[in-house]
Amino acid sequence: MAKTLILADVTTKIGHLNGTYIHDVTLLDPVDLQLHTCVVDESYRNYTRSGWDKILERPIQYGLYGGLRETKKTNKEGFPVISADSRPLLIEPLTQADVELVIEVRKEDLGLD
Repeated sequence: MAKTLILADVTTKIGHLNGTYIHDVTLLDPVDLQLHTCVVDESYRNYTRSGWDKILERPIQYGLYGGLRETKKTNKEGFPVISADSRPLLIEPLTQADVELVIEVRKEDLGLD
């Protein structure tokens, strides 16, 4: 089932094996503030085919994305993992300030202060 999530953060590092960039993508469910994660390697063939290159290359395109597929896996911290094979579709562009505002408002709505 496709999910709609907010791109909240991207951390980029250099891969040890082939020297390409690996992006650790953190996504946020706008309904319950559940964090999701996705690791995207630039050497992966679907990096351009799925459209990750348009999102992750500078400047990073923050926003609300649809078409993201959740796997049955979780990462070390227990967050659900989004498949790198997903084809993210930008629904609404946001700035980093917009993302922080959404998080703040949803925390108040959910009583998570």
